[in-house]
Amino acid sequence: MKIIVLQHIACETPGYIKDLMLKDNVDLTTIQLDQGEVIPKDLKIYDGMFCMGGPMDTCMEEEYHWLIEEKKRI
Repeated sequence: MKIIVLQHIACETPGYIKDLMLKDNVDLTTIQLDQGEVIPKDLKIYDGMFCMGGPMDTCMEEEYHWLIEEKKRI
């Protein structure tokens, strides 16, 4: 199983859920949006997606420009 994690800040990780997924040999790909990483073009290769939290609200597109593309891709 392949899961993509969209992370918005370093301290907001999947935490214990990540530990459980790794224990079950889930293939995790973490995209750190706040670090400038981009969401892969082909999301069909993933079986699921986790969108983590952060200090921003979904309407704060001017401060966090990557929210626009993220919301489209979700």
